[in-house]
Amino acid sequence: MKSNSEMELMSTHKIDISHCTSCEMCIIVCPSAILAAHSLGLGATAIGLIGPAINQSNPLRRLFRIPEWNEVVESMITGYPKFPFKRAIVRPRNKVTFIT
Repeated sequence: MKSNSEMELMSTHKIDISHCTSCEMCIIVCPSAILAAHSLGLGATAIGLIGPAINQSNPLRRLFRIPEWNEVVESMITGYPKFPFKRAIVRPRNKVTFIT
């Protein structure tokens, strides 16, 4: 079992996370959670304005049952998309010359 201070990345690289605060850990984990949701066919995105709004509003803290000693750091919404994902606009690619 891995220690809490190490996280294995792509089975060969280890990242020391012992110096990270819980806020930093949330910021590290959120993009991975979004990718995981997308791999399950869910739409997902992070919304940066939700945390500060909840942290500064006692009615919102009560609504979401967030104790006063906790702080909202990241927020992520997920759900099944109402409309299917469409591919991005196809644009002409610039010619790239590789130097070997």
